Amino acid sequence: VTALDITPLVFVEGQTGRIRLTTGVPMTINGLFLDRGIADAAEQGTTSHTILVGVPIFTAAGIYPCSLTLTDAVGQSTSLVLNIQVIDGNYGSEYINLLADRANLLDPAVENAELAHVQSIMSNFTPTRYWNGPMSLPAAAAIVSPFGRKRAYDGGAFDHFHTGTDFGGASGTS
Repeated sequence: VTALDITPLVFVEGQTGRIRLTTGVPMTINGLFLDRGIADAAEQGTTSHTILVGVPIFTAAGIYPCSLTLTDAVGQSTSLVLNIQVIDGNYGSEYINLLADRANLLDPAVENAELAHVQSIMSNFTPTRYWNGPMSLPAAAAIVSPFGRKRAYDGGAFDHFHTGTDFGGASGTS
């Protein structure tokens, strides 16, 4: 490893951090963080590596190991353990009152099906970059409910959290 950059230096629950490694010779990199596999996007002849590291919501604040295994072209492996500090996301909370005909939205089967669908889309990884330049917001509107807020429905306990980001818009807006 000839260079290492971790951004931000302190990771936040519910957000993504980035690890960049430069190696003197071509390498493949595999690793684990919070018992989840992490994927390496290698460029420049597999000597420049970018790893995006997601920190799940409800991860307790603390210091966690990020274990990386670097393997060269002849199969020789080197282990590298990075200690990553995670802090609370401070997402806040909100009360939501559902109309009677929308109460089925809290049915665990409905919630689990939606989460499984989102996970099937979001868990695919390809090292190929399909964009150039900065990304932008998906809507030109104010955020009315940000990601991560703890939610209490119909006077109940704060036992849900918001898995998306809601933008304000007129009724019927796509």
